[in-house]
Amino acid sequence: MRGHPHPLDQIRCGCSNFLQALFDLRQSKMTPREWGRQNAEYKAALKKLTPSLARRDAVRNFVADACLRGKLGTGMRSIAGGAIEAIDSALWSTERWRPRFVQYQLNLAEPFGLASFGLGPTWRYIFVVDRDLRLLLNEPEIDEDSLPRRFPTAHQKSKPGPRSMAPRDESSLQEMRQLMDSEKATSVEEAARMVAEHAAGHGTPASKQHRLAKRFRKTNR
Repeated sequence: MRGHPHPLDQIRCGCSNFLQALFDLRQSKMTPREWGRQNAEYKAALKKLTPSLARRDAVRNFVADACLRGKLGTGMRSIAGGAIEAIDSALWSTERWRPRFVQYQLNLAEPFGLASFGLGPTWRYIFVVDRDLRLLLNEPEIDEDSLPRRFPTAHQKSKPGPRSMAPRDESSLQEMRQLMDSEKATSVEEAARMVAEHAAGHGTPASKQHRLAKRFRKTNR
């Protein structure tokens, strides 16, 4: 499949060329001038990629911090397959999380090691909770009840269902009824929009409005 090379592929190519140039120089296959030219080409390629690498590192830092703070739930599954189990957020309390972004794997035998991938029985693929990721990115129009909140832990015998927002939405629904009864709101959507700003949940006002309007119609059929 053809296409533009990934920045990491480019930097790997640059490193390979640089190391080959070093080897050739030691084997007297390159003159000092040829060595200088190869070195300059490598530095120019690295400088060109610096903004892309900085953006990549910023995103990885953001994700790792969210995993540590429990804002982004993560799970793990054996390489061969099977159930996905929750990863304790304490496993993200390290400065050695970078290898996990190479092949998105974790070695349970050495969770803070520097190896980035493997096929043995202690290696696991890393997954993220879709609901948490969407809320973290502030995606609009998300129905929080439609997505599971967490992966099951190793001590749970069955998969937990999604945590309903219904109890926390009750006060907002009552406020919507009052707005409509007093004719301050002429539609369900307008009432939901008026209370969405201070409604429960971590979603955007648009996602809260969508959720409240849907729940209001469901409870007032």
